[in-house]
Amino acid sequence: MRIINYVAKGQGIGARWLLLFSFILSIVFAVFVKIGANTLVPHAQDIADQLLPIRIENGIVVEPADTYKEINLGGTTGDQSFRIVVNTLEDDLDPSTLGQGFFITRTHLYGINNNQIRYTKLEGDLFLEKGDHTDLFKKVAFWAAVVMFPFAFIFVFIWCFILVLFYATVGLIWNIIFKKKFDFDFRMRLSTLAFLATYVVFFCLGFLGISSRWLFFFAVLALQALVCSKLAAPENAGKAEKPKKKTKG
Repeated sequence: MRIINYVAKGQGIGARWLLLFSFILSIVFAVFVKIGANTLVPHAQDIADQLLPIRIENGIVVEPADTYKEINLGGTTGDQSFRIVVNTLEDDLDPSTLGQGFFITRTHLYGINNNQIRYTKLEGDLFLEKGDHTDLFKKVAFWAAVVMFPFAFIFVFIWCFILVLFYATVGLIWNIIFKKKFDFDFRMRLSTLAFLATYVVFFCLGFLGISSRWLFFFAVLALQALVCSKLAAPENAGKAEKPKKKTKG
């Protein structure tokens, strides 16, 4: 089989397959991010309709003036809820009494999340008009997916590489069991293909509600053992070993 021949005689550690897998998985992740963000567009537009217009001149909110508006973005009531509040009745607020959310006063913007408090003094001029901002929110959703893609790619590749390295290390047991030397590059190529094949199968099984880390672990080992047993057979002796260089004399 070509796969066994690649594992036995191929070059490298199978990194290109991990890169390809990471690329595909990152694209899927980015698509889900965009789809998820798009579902929030109507909600974002509804919030904009309630809050806007907002006009800031010389670091002071002049519109809406002398107004209090509050929108609960989710969570339970009370201090655990996350809110957006426009309170132009005040210049300064006591952050310890606000709970979680974003708070805009006449002169300041407060952001509070899990007891982390950030605030800044408003500066300059700004006008956020009321209207249909659906296209803008959709663009934000698109660029959020684009920005997330490289981070997802790097994370997935590192995650996969560490797992494959782990399985390659565990694969040392096949050297003992089959009494044959399977070198590091061989074990990395084998572990890469075994891991990716098992992941694809378990991804499909996940739709049926079948998921188990231990089952996944032993499935990868089973594939490793299957390939090593074939290469350890007498007719395949020497395939997994590096060819020895000839010496003169």
